[in-house]
Amino acid sequence: MADLAAPAYAILAESLVKIRAQINTLHAAEAALLVLGDELAALVAARDGHTDHGEFEHRAVAAEFAAAVHESDRTMAGRISRARTLVEHYPTVMAALTAGRISHAHAAVITDAGSTLTDPQSRAGYAAAVLEVAETNTVGRLRPVAREFAERFADRTLDDRHTEARACRMVRVTELDDGMADLTATLPAVYASGIKDRLTQMARLVKQHEQARADDQAHNVSGLGTEPGSGAPSGESEGESAATTATVRSMDQIRADLLTDLLLASDPNQAATSGLTGIAGIQARIQVIVPKEHATGEDEPSPPGTESGGHRATGTPPATLAGYGPLDTDTARHLAGNATHWEEVTVDPDTGTVLSVDTYRPNTKLRQFLRARDLHCRFPGCHTPTAHCDIDHTVDAAHGGPTTSTNLAHLCRRHHTLKHHSRWTVTQARDGTLTWTSPAGTAYPERAPSTVRFRRMPLPGVDSRERQAPQPPGESDSRASDPPGRTNTGPSTPPGDASTGTSAASPSN
Repeated sequence: MADLAAPAYAILAESLVKIRAQINTLHAAEAALLVLGDELAALVAARDGHTDHGEFEHRAVAAEFAAAVHESDRTMAGRISRARTLVEHYPTVMAALTAGRISHAHAAVITDAGSTLTDPQSRAGYAAAVLEVAETNTVGRLRPVAREFAERFADRTLDDRHTEARACRMVRVTELDDGMADLTATLPAVYASGIKDRLTQMARLVKQHEQARADDQAHNVSGLGTEPGSGAPSGESEGESAATTATVRSMDQIRADLLTDLLLASDPNQAATSGLTGIAGIQARIQVIVPKEHATGEDEPSPPGTESGGHRATGTPPATLAGYGPLDTDTARHLAGNATHWEEVTVDPDTGTVLSVDTYRPNTKLRQFLRARDLHCRFPGCHTPTAHCDIDHTVDAAHGGPTTSTNLAHLCRRHHTLKHHSRWTVTQARDGTLTWTSPAGTAYPERAPSTVRFRRMPLPGVDSRERQAPQPPGESDSRASDPPGRTNTGPSTPPGDASTGTSAASPSN
């Protein structure tokens, strides 16, 4: 059988090589197309005499491409920048990619490692040397070789470049799934290594303590008498015995917990002895949308036939961290319980439309409404939280645009300036839907995020027509976009089937 399979494997492998070569060629074609679009933007800016040297025309084209392929314009701008570097500075690498001899990932490693090279002759020499390795090695093996070769051809010393690179140190958050995120700090390598080593040393001591405590508890449990014919201590079930054994965290878990406590707790030692976790150090400046069922623990009963995999499918939206996404219920309850400022958001669970906003300590009602409706920047593909956005008049106030919920929307500074300084245009419907029109004339409708995030999901066996359409409390449909001003000391109970979300946030300074 093996003899029969060998020729088939060879044929399949040969076919895979050909397919990969075609994919690599297409990546090269995409890079050429992106550069062509960027060059066209430069021509338009030069023809029209743009005083910004074409900055907004280039950004407008990046947004055009991004909207067409459902990416953020920041991502597309990065793709265009890398494509220009490849096409203009590394023609031999571009030729190898077009011929399918290297992959797009190989090309990215080569151009990234060569970013410090400014002399054309140095770049050509570096590219010739590194391509010999790239065509016969994996991306992982190529990366250190490319860095070494680039250093040999560098026209500036590592010391000089390091001094400049230190100025770019930063901390950033990358969103992950399941309520998690990567916290990344860009630091000098010696500091990063020192921090990791210190966390490891501290984690070893903590792990030794946890292991010793677990061993002691296991010894105490094993020393208890057991009932005849039972493997569990007298008077205890097997589950109860297991519950008494202390949990021993892994080294990675301990390092992560220590880092959290060091950064969020004023005294990590006190936090460790008191049992407080890093979340106790968070004062809710963030906005957390919490459906009423999660805040109170009163879950809706599951409709018949909707239980699956041990979980109840209620259709109720989860707690939400603005700018990130779904948040686990325990964390949401903790933040809500310790927040200094609550906003109650009443929504229609079938359409997701925000019906009203109430607060225990009211401030500007219109701002509350817009935060609850928008959740993030309203340009297609952008999810910058409203806390980092401007409230923009869709129709400029200088041109008679009213200051109402139907003419206001959150835009981050990048897209706020793009709206005013490029050929992108936007209109707003009464329900908060923005329609962006690109320079190419393509329209991109942008629904209010709350109408997507707050909607009850359709459930098997439940006819949505059986639901009674809720009405805003004390308001008609025509006034749903302008929330009523109420100053009661507690949240009102929405009528009928409307779901209630609460937003935890600190008061404005």
